Amino acid sequence: MSKAFVIDVARCNGCYNCQLACKDEHAGNDWTPYARPQPPTGHFWSRLEEHVSGKNIISALFSLALIDSPISIDELIPIAKSALEKSEMIPIFGAPLYVGMDGKSSRIPGSILDDDISPELDFFLTELIKAHLSLSVEAEILPAVQIIQKEHQIDISALEYFVHNNSFIPEDHEYYYARGLCAGFAFDFPLFCVLVIPQLENSFRHILLNNEGNPSCLDATGNQAEKNFDCVTKEQIILDKFGKPFIDLLRRLLTDPRFSKIRHSIAHGLLPYSSLNSDYAVYLWWLTLRLVLLPHLPKQ
Repeated sequence: MSKAFVIDVARCNGCYNCQLACKDEHAGNDWTPYARPQPPTGHFWSRLEEHVSGKNIISALFSLALIDSPISIDELIPIAKSALEKSEMIPIFGAPLYVGMDGKSSRIPGSILDDDISPELDFFLTELIKAHLSLSVEAEILPAVQIIQKEHQIDISALEYFVHNNSFIPEDHEYYYARGLCAGFAFDFPLFCVLVIPQLENSFRHILLNNEGNPSCLDATGNQAEKNFDCVTKEQIILDKFGKPFIDLLRRLLTDPRFSKIRHSIAHGLLPYSSLNSDYAVYLWWLTLRLVLLPHLPKQ
């Protein structure tokens, strides 16, 4: 007689439940003579080793870009509403203060996305976004980057093909993207943030201009001024091309005070270096990688 776990590897989706089940079964349980108790830390008798599908560098990059779907805020709203209905304290005392990446606290009056979303509901929505973002980064994105780093040499030359002749990137701005994305593969996400996040606004303006949109407007003094990120990403051309759920997520991560308005804070030098090594920075790097690679995705 013996103890065994039966695992159908053909149905594996990377949930790690087999590894957790082994730990749960053996930690604190003495199954002598089959097995002594497994130590609570330091031992994994059943271990997963992840590999990005495809051995060539092009396949590896596309696999990383498609390893997950961007967070859908629309899908999270019903969950946030359910959490608010079950909450006993928030409806009484209101939404708590937010502490941003810069260490400053603020009380946000409402959602930047929808006037119908109350501060209380938006509190739960923000927490859900943060949880999903962190899970995606820690369980999928970073492990995949580590594997790619072991198997391939990612330098600027590996990304040049993708950044050139790319409808998302204006001419003579390719190096910003190539250097910033390359920095992410070296886990230098602060360098990515400094180089690329300011470029995103100009890339959306570039898309607007190339699709017969108007990336500028007249200000109150009659001067022609470039539209800012909020205005550009509200244009119907942008919403149609990238999808409202994706643009809502990007606006939330880049301009929402709940995420310390990372775009604004970088431009004004307000964020400490350590805060740019956060899950937010990693997730923005991955979203940018998707934006750069998807125009080159082979048509099915």
